[in-house]
Formats: sequence, structure tokens, C-alpha cells
Amino acid sequence: MTIVLTVIEEANLISYARNLGTTPESVVREVLGPILQTPPAAQPAITKRHISKIIADRISNLPVETFAVLPVDGATEHDHYLYGAPKKNQ
Repeated sequence: MTIVLTVIEEANLISYARNLGTTPESVVREVLGPILQTPPAAQPAITKRHISKIIADRISNLPVETFAVLPVDGATEHDHYLYGAPKKNQ
């Protein structure tokens, strides 16, 4: 990995290291040490669930009022409700 520094940043790092009696690389390693030693945060386990279970869970969280406004012919007339096509059974 290469860290690109401006000329001023590099000069400041070199000057800081000299004042400590060490190298710029050592200063950077010391500063980054805790970060480099820390393991990455644990990723949450991905649980695989069947799509029907996911849909059922989401539907169960909907308020009852939501179902009252759904069309009763939504399955047969889905093209009408999704795309604005004329209804098939009028």
C-alpha cells in the first residue's frame, strides 16, 4: 500500500520523526499499530430463509387497514393495476 502525502505533509512527518529520533515509517507504524492489530468487526451471520417466509413475515407486520384498500381482483387484473392496461373482466 502506498500513502500519498503532499510535499508539506511529508516534510512535517520527516521533521516529526527526526525530533523523536526515529524514521517516518516507524512513526506511521506506531500510529497505525492499534488499528492494524484490531481484528475487523464481526459480520452478522447471514441466515437463509425461504422467500415465502420473508413475505409472510412482512405481511404479518402490515396493519389490517392495508388489506381493506387492496383490490379484490388484484391477482386476475394485475396488468391493470401494475401497468394501467384495460381490465380483462368488466
